[in-house]
Amino acid sequence: MVPLISLSIMLVAPHLNFHSYAIAIEDGSPEENGFYNNYEDGGINSHYPINTNEFEGYYTDKLVIKAKIYLQNLERVGFLRISSLINGEEIIKDVPLSEIDRSIPTITIDLIVNKKNYIVEARANDEYHVCAYHIKDLMQEYDSFTNFDCNEGDLQSVDMPNYISLFQPSSQVFLKSQNYRYNALYEASQFYNGYSYGHSPGMEIDGDKVIITIYSPMEDRMDAKKLKIMAMIKGQIQSEVIYDVQNELNNIGYSPISRTFIFDRNTDIGLIHIGDKFLACVASDDLRPPEGQECEKRILKKFDQPNVLYAR
Repeated sequence: MVPLISLSIMLVAPHLNFHSYAIAIEDGSPEENGFYNNYEDGGINSHYPINTNEFEGYYTDKLVIKAKIYLQNLERVGFLRISSLINGEEIIKDVPLSEIDRSIPTITIDLIVNKKNYIVEARANDEYHVCAYHIKDLMQEYDSFTNFDCNEGDLQSVDMPNYISLFQPSSQVFLKSQNYRYNALYEASQFYNGYSYGHSPGMEIDGDKVIITIYSPMEDRMDAKKLKIMAMIKGQIQSEVIYDVQNELNNIGYSPISRTFIFDRNTDIGLIHIGDKFLACVASDDLRPPEGQECEKRILKKFDQPNVLYAR
């Protein structure tokens, strides 16, 4: 067991954030008050207090998302890769699972960003995304379809912690992605005799690159000045800031602003597969109303060709 954890930590060291913490908590916290949601229906200690009443005023310039991780169906081996898009900022954290007591059913990961940055200032109802991937044995499972869960939320408050849950037993996110992958593989196999495997028309189920094209319609925001576009898949994040939206709109007219991000299919936590979830957020104070950050998500359907997503 020890060599496995040591190897995992060594492999993910570039993303480790030693100022991140996981909190062991009991069931019965804010979930019962309706703070948690799932868009598909479905010693580690902390310097930050668990009781939200104690948290008030602890940070005056920070926005806090508390991601509650359900551990009932997760083996306590390897680590969790947490990736998130919050208030125009990107967070990636790795959490070793072997250090967590097996009697503890849940942990909470604090995701902390600035309330205000050079793109956007957080306000209630702004959207955000959080994903978690369970990496048990990176060397042996590199080609496997990694168990994951993703969730989105709307900010309930900028002065108190916001809550979101991952790996709830009722979550259908991974199951739906897994089913899509199986169906895509089956359909592609039907073309095996006529086409090389993985390259049947419209079914690029094998390839080296993941291409994500994000469109952000701006017809109602023709006076916008800055815009940040972010894409996230399998614990990897890419983004671009457009500092002169007016200049771009002058060139494209009423067409949506777009950016294309190319991810290598080989990542530091394993291969990206058809069926993996990809997400996009656009952020700017100029998008208000309704939100300063707006997000969308889709299932990856092909390699080496654009997977298109409209965010707004």
